[in-house]
Amino acid sequence: LRALQSAERRNAMVAGLVSVGPYRDDHFADQPVLGTTQYLDKIVRDTGAEEVIVADPSVSQAEAIRMMQTTAPYRARFHMASEYDDLITARIINDVAGVEPTVNVTPLLRARNRVVKRSVDILTALLVVPLLAIRLSLGSSRARTRWPIWVSVLRGRMSVVGLYPDQRPRPAGKPGVTGLVQISGPASLSTQAIEHLNDYYVDEYTLALDVEIMLKHLLRRRGNINRYA
Repeated sequence: LRALQSAERRNAMVAGLVSVGPYRDDHFADQPVLGTTQYLDKIVRDTGAEEVIVADPSVSQAEAIRMMQTTAPYRARFHMASEYDDLITARIINDVAGVEPTVNVTPLLRARNRVVKRSVDILTALLVVPLLAIRLSLGSSRARTRWPIWVSVLRGRMSVVGLYPDQRPRPAGKPGVTGLVQISGPASLSTQAIEHLNDYYVDEYTLALDVEIMLKHLLRRRGNINRYA
């Protein structure tokens, strides 16, 4: 805070401080305490802050990412920096490369990937839902089971390729019609293996990975149909 006040006196204004938990004093180092991180989105909106510096080492990368998500509409830049030099380094890398080196954003949170993934979900659901409707009209019990799943994909509550429910909070990812766990047979996997596969998908997501999972899903489904025949 002292470095910000001295080195950037001419072109920077500290809007105030945000506490990671309950606090007693309304001021610290002559700066107002604006509230807690629970209300960070409102604080950023009301102050018009262009940067948020996470200086508390107890804040994890996952927590910082959640903060970025809640304040995304206001386009504030986030830095995790315990020293002023860390902040300067992060700014330079951001200006040159367009990335935040101090906050590792999962690929599923990047705007381009979100748009592409949602577009694929909608197009696929628009192909599948009418076919299911026809099968429903013919009295198919399987279509009746699959119908709410694909409607959820169309509404954005699920994804064609996604996670297998494991009750573990993550910064991104939706339940999937298929996924790494689903094509591997969740009944044969331990809880830890399921969590690791879900983590891998969130951390290493690419469109190519989705395509590979879909192909394996379709091939295995075809193999099951052939064996049944």
